[in-house]
Amino acid sequence: MQVVGTKDIFTDPEDYQLVADAKKDKPEDHEFSYTEHDIILYNLGVSTTAKDLQWTYESQEEFAALPTFGVIPQFTASSGISLGWLPNFNPVKLLHGEQYLAIKSPIPTEGHFIDETRLSEVLDKGKAASVTTIVYMTHYRSLP
Repeated sequence: MQVVGTKDIFTDPEDYQLVADAKKDKPEDHEFSYTEHDIILYNLGVSTTAKDLQWTYESQEEFAALPTFGVIPQFTASSGISLGWLPNFNPVKLLHGEQYLAIKSPIPTEGHFIDETRLSEVLDKGKAASVTTIVYMTHYRSLP
């Protein structure tokens, strides 16, 4: 792994030159903002009820975002990686295989974030490929 700037380039000596070049590309950072209202809507959308005040009432002392909310802010950033460099790439055949989320601190109930996306790994599967990306989400500032 090689560190360039603030984020990593995931180098692998076994990468094809095409993949090594794609890993050096830095997609544009994405900004994402949300408010307590968005947290409440998300929490209600994943089966909390109005009786669950910790998840649905912003004046509740323990008001919080459900941990699964952490996957929401990265969606626009992860779709920002171009896969056009892949030979014969057809976005209609794209399959989202899995997702992993590491929560390093409590999720703020509102804020403005910067998402930085990096290409981590590409595995040749013969007629297909497995592509792994990483999104680093940093808390930029609280909303006014």
